[in-house]
Amino acid sequence: MAFTYSVRFGAGTIAAGTAASIYTVPVGNIAVVRCIAAIPLGTGAANMLAAIVGFANFMGEPTTTVNDGFVWQGRVVLNAGESLQVQAIGQSFQYAVSGYLLAT
Repeated sequence: MAFTYSVRFGAGTIAAGTAASIYTVPVGNIAVVRCIAAIPLGTGAANMLAAIVGFANFMGEPTTTVNDGFVWQGRVVLNAGESLQVQAIGQSFQYAVSGYLLAT
């Protein structure tokens, strides 16, 4: 199985109260999400979630202050055709998601 070490699956800003699909795994590949870094852009209670579309959230990080960023590290596998989604609750966030893209 060939792989590319550290692919960025998505990066940007997500507005408070919204969810966005940021990456769909191409046919013939498997994606492994390894790292999510995020920072809220406002003050007050906030939470950023990550999920495989159609399944439960696999990451949820609460924060309460501006610039109170966090880094999640793990190993979540997405199969070909599955999409990765991020969601911002309470505040807008800047985020970056990376991991491995494996060819099947």
